[in-house]
Amino acid sequence: MKKHMTPFILIVGLATLSLAASLAFALIVGQLEDQSPVQAVPVLAEAIMPDGTILALNAVTFGTSHSLDVLILRNHFDPFESPWRQQTVSHHTGQDRIVIWLSRRHPRDGKYLDFDWWSHCAVTDSLGQTLQDTDARRFAVSSNGNESNAGDRPFPPRISSHGGANGIQVVSSTLQKFRSASTVTLDVYNAAGDKVASLPMPNPTPQPTVEWKPETLPASRTDGELEVVLQSVRAIIHKGKQDGQEVETSRFDAVLEPRIDGVVSRQWYAHMTRFEDVFENEGNSWNTNLSFKEPAWRVEVAAFRHDNADFEPAEIMTLAPRELAKPGKFDLKTTDAANTVSTAQIRAVVGPGKTAYVLNAPARHSSSSSSNGQLQIGEKRQNRISCDVRYEQKNGRGTVSVDCELPHVLLTMESSLAHSSTTLRVIDDQGRTVRTHRRNTGSAGSFIFMETEPDARTVQFEVIVQEPKVFEFFVKPPVPEWPKK
Repeated sequence: MKKHMTPFILIVGLATLSLAASLAFALIVGQLEDQSPVQAVPVLAEAIMPDGTILALNAVTFGTSHSLDVLILRNHFDPFESPWRQQTVSHHTGQDRIVIWLSRRHPRDGKYLDFDWWSHCAVTDSLGQTLQDTDARRFAVSSNGNESNAGDRPFPPRISSHGGANGIQVVSSTLQKFRSASTVTLDVYNAAGDKVASLPMPNPTPQPTVEWKPETLPASRTDGELEVVLQSVRAIIHKGKQDGQEVETSRFDAVLEPRIDGVVSRQWYAHMTRFEDVFENEGNSWNTNLSFKEPAWRVEVAAFRHDNADFEPAEIMTLAPRELAKPGKFDLKTTDAANTVSTAQIRAVVGPGKTAYVLNAPARHSSSSSSNGQLQIGEKRQNRISCDVRYEQKNGRGTVSVDCELPHVLLTMESSLAHSSTTLRVIDDQGRTVRTHRRNTGSAGSFIFMETEPDARTVQFEVIVQEPKVFEFFVKPPVPEWPKK
C-alpha cells in the first residue's frame, strides 16, 4: 500500500535541503575565501615590495590584441553554476607589441590593491639599452563586469563601482620588441623614482634572423635625374613628458640634399618619413624611442617637388570657380574634382567673421574635450590678422568654430597614395595668385584662409597631389647629444 507524504513533512524536507545547500555553499565560499585570491589570476613571478605587499607579474602577451582572463567570486549563490565567474580584460596595440600584466595584493588577507603609486617599468636589452614601457591601463574587475582607464601615471586613487571585497585590480603597459635572451629582468618604479621590485620576465620577441649593416655617410640614392644625398644624422636630447613623467628623450634629425646633375636642386625637397629598427619598432622624430645600441636603423626618405615646380596636367585637379562669400555669409554648394589617385572637394565657401561647423559623424568618445589653434597672418605685428580655429567635443558630437577676418573654404581630400604632398593654387577672377593659409582639422578637412584683394569676386582652385620618390638608407644610430649653447 502506497504511503502519501503529508504537506508538513514535504515542507520540512524542502527546508532541510535548502538549509543544507546553503551551508554547503557557505562552506565552499569560506574555503575559497580562505585560499589566497592569487588563484583568480595567473602568476608568472612575484616580488615583495618595500611596504610588504606582493607584486605579481600575471602574464606577458605578444601581438596586437591582448587579453587576460580573471576569475571572480560571484556575489550570489546559484547551485547550478560555479561560484567563480570569468571576466576578460583587453589591451589593443596598433603594431606587434609586448604587453605586461601586473597585480598587487595584501600579504595577509590577499585583498587586491591599487596602483596609484606606479610610475613605470623598464627592461634592459642584451646590448645594454634601457627601454621604458608606455601606454599604461588600469582595470577594476568584479563579478558584475569591469572598467578601465588610461592616462598619465601615477594613476589617481580609484573610486570604482567594480570592486568590493572580491574585486580585483590589474594593470597593463606595453614594451616595444627588443633584443635579449629568453628571460630578462623587469624593473618596477614608484612615483618617487625608486625601484620597488624586480621580476623575471619572458621575452616573447622573435629575434632577428638577418642583421642590418650601416652605411658610411654621406650616402646617396638616385631615381632618374634626381639624386638624394643623406649627409648625416643626429639625435638631440631634450626633456619631455612620457605618461606624465619627466624624462629625457631625443629628437632624431637627418640632413638631406636633393641634387640634379650634382647640384643642389631648387625644384625638389626631401624629408624623412619614417625610421625603424630591425624589429620594425618605428621611431618618432621627437621621441626616438629606439635602442641606440642597435647595429643599424632603416631610414625612409621621400622627395617632392616644390609648389613652383612644373607638374603634368594629369597631376592637376581643377575645380570650378566659386564666388566669394560676403562677411557673415556662406555657400554650402559642393564642388569637386578627381584624378586616378585622388579626389578634392570644396564643401563650403565662407565670408569673413565667425562660423561654426557641426560634424556629421559622432565624436569617437562621449567625454568633453577641446583644442584650439591660432594663425598669425602678416609679417608686421601691427598689421597681423588672427584666425582662430577651435575644435570641441561634447556629448558624443564634434563642432569646429572658426573666427577670422579673411574668407575661407572648407576643403576635403582623399588619396590612395601612402605618402603624398598637396599643393594648392588659388587664382582670382583678375588672374592674380591668392596667398593662402591652411589649417588642418583631421576628419573635418582643411580650412583654407585666403588673402583676397577687395575687388576679387571669384576664386578658382587647382589642387595638385604628387607621389614622392622614396629612398631607403641604413644608418648607424647616432650618439645622443645635448643642444649646443
